[in-house]
Amino acid sequence: SSSVSHSIYGDTSFRNVSRFINEIPQDLVIDENRIESESMKRGEAQGRAADKNGYGGDYRYRKGDLINHKFWGQGKILKVKKLADDSELDVMFDQVGIKHLLVSFAPIKKIK
Repeated sequence: SSSVSHSIYGDTSFRNVSRFINEIPQDLVIDENRIESESMKRGEAQGRAADKNGYGGDYRYRKGDLINHKFWGQGKILKVKKLADDSELDVMFDQVGIKHLLVSFAPIKKIK
């Protein structure tokens, strides 16, 4: 088995089909892993899927926003760095100081 795309450090890359694939007789090939639409190739589906993290947090954060972290409590965002399919936040917490968080993994929610 293989993956059509993967993401490392916020960069998504797409895998090429093996150069030996053409040596297999066409009547033996079942292409079940093919990408269904051009929008998937452009990453549009990833953008839509990245609206929320597993904790219900919004990916659209701004400097100055207040957040609540499951373990560290309330914090203020000092810096936002946009990544390909995520965001990295520098957050100042009262009890633990500055922490660097990836929105997709951090148990955070924006305080409204």
